[in-house]
Amino acid sequence: MGSDHVTDPGKKVGLKPCPFCGSLGGEAVTLHYQIWCNDARHEDDEHTIWFVSCEKCGMEGPRKWSRKEAIDAWNRRHVHEA
Repeated sequence: MGSDHVTDPGKKVGLKPCPFCGSLGGEAVTLHYQIWCNDARHEDDEHTIWFVSCEKCGMEGPRKWSRKEAIDAWNRRHVHEA
């Protein structure tokens, strides 16, 4: 298993508020990465998993293989049809 690192507060990378508790990016919503291999050298290595989490309610977005995919997944919202 790898180590977990916080890389950016939400406002800096354009994260939407938490869809569950409404906490704003930069306050509680942050971008994280996990390094899954002892040989990985830095956050852009191919052995890195990215995700967004809310520190207030504990919600976590899906794990993705790139920073952009993790941000896009967090910011995606389902639109209910009326």
